[in-house]
Amino acid sequence: MNKIITRNQLKSEKLVIRPNNLIYFLKFSLMYMFVMVMGAVCIAGFISIGNVIMLLLAIVFFLFILVFNTVTVMPGQAYGKLANPK
Repeated sequence: MNKIITRNQLKSEKLVIRPNNLIYFLKFSLMYMFVMVMGAVCIAGFISIGNVIMLLLAIVFFLFILVFNTVTVMPGQAYGKLANPK
């Protein structure tokens, strides 16, 4: 199949995804930054102290990041459109 069609020959489109309003964006951005900082603090605590509970907390914080990423682009909650090439 790769010999017949190359990826460079295919047409590509850009998709623009935006949240509904600025408050929605700010809320999830601040929550994302807070969880990233807490995860980094827990990793640093695990490295310096060697406590396994710190490592488990870091895993939980990074699991929250996956949940935040999923919630941010929920179907019906975000606005998406194809960008017009210039």
